[in-house]
Amino acid sequence: MSEKLALLGCGFMAGAIAKGLIEKNVIPAKNIIAINAHNPASAEKFAVGLGTSFGSAEAIAEADAVIICFKPQNYKTAMPEYAAHMHPGQLLISIMAGITSDDIRSLLPEGVEVIRVMPNLALAVGMSATGCADGDATPEHRALCRKIFGSLGSISEVTEADLTGVTAIAGSSPAYFYYLAECMIKAAVEAGMDENAAQTLCKQAFIGTAELWKNDDAPPAEMRRRITSAKGTTDAAIRAMEAAGLDKAVAEGMAACRERSLKMGIEMMK
Repeated sequence: MSEKLALLGCGFMAGAIAKGLIEKNVIPAKNIIAINAHNPASAEKFAVGLGTSFGSAEAIAEADAVIICFKPQNYKTAMPEYAAHMHPGQLLISIMAGITSDDIRSLLPEGVEVIRVMPNLALAVGMSATGCADGDATPEHRALCRKIFGSLGSISEVTEADLTGVTAIAGSSPAYFYYLAECMIKAAVEAGMDENAAQTLCKQAFIGTAELWKNDDAPPAEMRRRITSAKGTTDAAIRAMEAAGLDKAVAEGMAACRERSLKMGIEMMK
């Protein structure tokens, strides 16, 4: 018998999770319950679109596992209504950045286990890079969490303290890649290239490079070395980027991401 899963919130991440689980036959649509107590119409629309069930907050009691898919800033105000229908033995999985397990537990009944995961946008295509901090969860609950998120991409076991780092290197990083692509396309256009051509070329370069790395265990420095001839065009580009401080900019950006993740949790639980 497949487990029953409740999704709290019916936005993009909830849809990506449900769609992936259904398409990969991990959990059947009938065993997934979409719940949005503050906007029931969105849960019904979600269910119709994906073939899942939908219900009110009371339906949480039927679930083996509950995934928080709403925004972290809504946790403190939204969770009490849902928590009232949870019971010992259930698993709560949080994909919220910043809010710690202890803060999550502070609004839950005794006996509800908490696992925090940090996936990224690629959930939508079954290729998420997900960090998982499962604390003292039971082996059965750990296995269920791996079953869910392992089917939606790769899953790496980390400590809860490391989750801010996961946010910086995986959770937020798709935006970094898009930003780099923006900069590359802008530079090409400013040099005279047609914008559509620049976007097509840049997009395919990113896709092809990701596929190359996927099929090779070499570190990125080695992958870069293979295509960088001494005193060639790529070498000139890399040297200019190094001189402009690209490595420092990346490090500072990731540090800012980690710092903001920590501050968010404190601010949202006040």
